[in-house]
Amino acid sequence: MAREYKTRISQAIEAFATERQDRGFCAADVSVYLDENGIDANTTTVYRNLDRMVTQDKLIKYQSADGSSSMYRMEKADHSCHEHLHMQCVKCGRVIHIDRDTMNHIAKGVQERYGFMIDCDRSSICGICKDCQRRCGVPVV
Repeated sequence: MAREYKTRISQAIEAFATERQDRGFCAADVSVYLDENGIDANTTTVYRNLDRMVTQDKLIKYQSADGSSSMYRMEKADHSCHEHLHMQCVKCGRVIHIDRDTMNHIAKGVQERYGFMIDCDRSSICGICKDCQRRCGVPVV
């Protein structure tokens, strides 16, 4: 088994991702974090490290709600993120895992009504989380 080589940059990126376990982030967020922590890394290095973490099943890569950039989020320790949808707050970036029963209900309804199979790896439902709704004065149901 090959030994994993960890650089200062890769360790910092992993620390950043771990700190944001319930939030989605993009490469630019990582670059800002590295810069703020005095770590010099070019964009290519950031993307290379993020892609490596994706292939190691540490991160999940998906498209932003507007399709303009790649986003990343931590993979759950039990690797079940591939089996359910996620909701993402467009205000704060928080990622909420939809429980399996709710996910199965949604997937079955979509399949029966539209003949469409949901790809959980690339799908997120975008909206505003209850904390951001409260901050904006929106009544939370």
